[in-house]
Amino acid sequence: MKRKGIIILLWISLGTALFFFFIFNDEKTFKNFAVTLLISTMYSFILGFGNALINDFLNKKFPWSETTRTRAILSVISILIANFILVYFCNYMNFVVIQKTATTEEFFSSKYNTSNWFMINIALLISAFLHAKSFMEELRKTSKKEVVEQKLIAKSANAQFESLKKPA
Repeated sequence: MKRKGIIILLWISLGTALFFFFIFNDEKTFKNFAVTLLISTMYSFILGFGNALINDFLNKKFPWSETTRTRAILSVISILIANFILVYFCNYMNFVVIQKTATTEEFFSSKYNTSNWFMINIALLISAFLHAKSFMEELRKTSKKEVVEQKLIAKSANAQFESLKKPA
């Protein structure tokens, strides 16, 4: 992940921490804000890096411009599986390890299904947006590359034509 991506994840972490701290937190203490920031940072970086790794791998092995259908199918399958695993991991760390609001048995019971399902859907929405953005960037690069190639072909043809026009 590039530096720009890390900075974006830091801003997302801070933004979500502020949102959850002020909207869902009854006790406004520095300790509670620090815990909220820690949790937001964990979610942002684990989900962000996980999806970035998948996207980078797929970009190398299955570029959008060459294997669009295969890439789309692999993107959907990989983000479904990865986000399911990553969200469960983050939620487990959040509820069982950090906040200690649930035991392992409670976490894997139906009690936390709604929370897990909600977070998975949010992660899938964000992932779909990021993969679509990657597709659009690849499409733009491919279009620019084709324009440059066409200009080079035209210049070459023009140069050949000009050389034929000159008297020997």
